[in-house]
Amino acid sequence: MIRHQRLELVGGDDWVFNEVLVDANGNPIDLTGATVQWTLLDSFGFRALMPTDFTITLGTPIGSATVKVAATRSTKVVGGGYADYWRVTTGGVTQTTLTGAMSVLSDPFAAPIEPALVVITGQMAAHEAADGFSAMRANVVDVSTYRRRRTA
Repeated sequence: MIRHQRLELVGGDDWVFNEVLVDANGNPIDLTGATVQWTLLDSFGFRALMPTDFTITLGTPIGSATVKVAATRSTKVVGGGYADYWRVTTGGVTQTTLTGAMSVLSDPFAAPIEPALVVITGQMAAHEAADGFSAMRANVVDVSTYRRRRTA
């Protein structure tokens, strides 16, 4: 099995992977009548995409295969580390021919909006503490300090 170079991708982009699948000796595999599979697994070994989320096209020269993932499908891939695997079944023989690491950045245009921050005055915090809500004070942020840190 061959390892490809680490790829860096962004969710929400169209992804196209063009590969020439080769056997153990480095010779391109004749894919005529073959079944070619591709999968993308997260760091826990779970599929990040289902087979309905991408297309596989076989082409020329011998051994050429292309996987296309549309932007509408890649947007659901959470940022993190992944590995992809290519598998070929031909002539009754199944072999995983290619794998490699991928880094995916979450779709920056699908990111949630920053939640509103609440500032609680000392008087309100004392009132909440008296009512048993002192744990809430741990989540209180001074907005002016928070904004300065984020923009610095």
